Amino acid sequence: MAKNNLRLLIVDDDIDICDVVKTHLNWRGFDNIEIAGSAKEALDKAKVRPFDIILSDVKMPEKTGVEFLREIKKERGETVVIMITGDSALKDVAMCQSLGALDFVFKPFGNFADLDSVMGRAVDIIGRWNGIIAKVKGVDIF
Repeated sequence: MAKNNLRLLIVDDDIDICDVVKTHLNWRGFDNIEIAGSAKEALDKAKVRPFDIILSDVKMPEKTGVEFLREIKKERGETVVIMITGDSALKDVAMCQSLGALDFVFKPFGNFADLDSVMGRAVDIIGRWNGIIAKVKGVDIF
């Protein structure tokens, strides 16, 4: 799966974090990236057009990243969601994992190696699923 064909959304109430992550991912070949400053804005954007990968902060005002994850997976279960956080509360990690988050990336990002690794896995997963869908498209199993 070509990185530049994937639609990404970065969700964080700290827009500076969104800009830094977006710039880094642009350097890594991801071209189609949008930013949302809140979970509500992110949900509104996802209702208009789906995203392949969403990176979401855990701690946000009004609606937490955990609440956002629950809602986005209910609406768009195929979306790969990666949680980002500066707080490593075990209960949040366990809850996000149970709700379908692919992984966590911890802030501050440092050299971005963890983010790059998780993004690579996300791209591989999407490519694999797209390959499976292409193989079974039009096959009537019933």
